Amino acid sequence: MQNNNWEVQKKYQSKNPILRFVLSKFNRDIIRLVSFAEPKTILDIGCGEGFITYNLGEKITSRILAIDIEEKAIKYANIYHKRKNIDYQVGDLFKLKYENKSFDLVMCIEVLEHLEEFERAMDIMVNLSNKYVLLSVPNEPWFRIANVLRLKYLNRLGNTPGHVNNWTKRDFKKLCSKYGKIVKFKTSTFWNIALIDVSKT
Repeated sequence: MQNNNWEVQKKYQSKNPILRFVLSKFNRDIIRLVSFAEPKTILDIGCGEGFITYNLGEKITSRILAIDIEEKAIKYANIYHKRKNIDYQVGDLFKLKYENKSFDLVMCIEVLEHLEEFERAMDIMVNLSNKYVLLSVPNEPWFRIANVLRLKYLNRLGNTPGHVNNWTKRDFKKLCSKYGKIVKFKTSTFWNIALIDVSKT
């Protein structure tokens, strides 16, 4: 579900003070929006090595099921990011067998930009949630501009490898509005984050 896990791991373990500040803010913003939703159960799709999931599980008491398609990522998460309220499992969003409305909150952080079938993914997430869906995607074009300024992926005009979708803030809001009511929206430096009420869908 989540591509380039080694790149993700390097990003979250970077000692670059600016990157660490930006990621810390991003994590805090995710936690604030989840806390607002007050879910008892969470499905975290594309959790990777569990960096965000672990920080979230440290701040809330919700039961979190975190899945990723990459077995190595889940193995890492189970070794280094274990918490009593988190269950890490290898899983593919498109093959999940859970009943509809099984979770209070379904979250998908830094994943949609990797999915060619993102609309199919959205439909599945909306069906799995009984209340909220939380999404984040890069805030374009600023995410790509930031890559260019740090001389990364210049041959791709700053587009991170594995990113097959790019949304501006306006386009992302338009996408989210198709699936429910946006109750909270946050631009966290280089990412846009939306909390969507899908209970009436």
